[in-house]
Amino acid sequence: GSAVAPVARWVKAHKPHLARLSELCLLAIVFNAFCETFSRDFGLPTATLLPLFATVVAVHFVALGAAWLASAALPPADRVAFLLTATSKTLGKGLPLVRILFAGRTDLGLVCAPLLMHHPFQLLTGALLAPRLARYVRAASPPEGADADAALRERAEELLKKRLPVPRVSRDETAVASAAH
Repeated sequence: GSAVAPVARWVKAHKPHLARLSELCLLAIVFNAFCETFSRDFGLPTATLLPLFATVVAVHFVALGAAWLASAALPPADRVAFLLTATSKTLGKGLPLVRILFAGRTDLGLVCAPLLMHHPFQLLTGALLAPRLARYVRAASPPEGADADAALRERAEELLKKRLPVPRVSRDETAVASAAH
């Protein structure tokens, strides 16, 4: 216990620098993989790279759609978190594993290519979806400073006026819905 406390304080004090170091390490891993892949005979003609990239894009969008549908019952903030993490594949973990599992293969570039394509594409897709997903979460959240119970009560009353079933997600919401009857 007591030996860990100074280390924890040091890590907390240097957290931004350690985060930057982590990013730089990932960048070095990716750069090394690209250099190693392209310094050898890559083994993939451009005519093969384009359909491979199209496949990576299609698989990513199918995974996004499946994650969105699978998370329909979650609250909006959790649904967005699920969407972005379920489709996330990292080079930092994937590339070292691929390089270890397929070490010595002459077609390592071919094996690494989908991951090398997917990672930047998922980052781009996430960046493009972020504003829309943020609006989705904000629209489902009560206004800042508003009473959460009042917002739930108001929503339950709207549903009751429309004669729609009131969703029962938690005890608090159930109590609000019962009080509205």
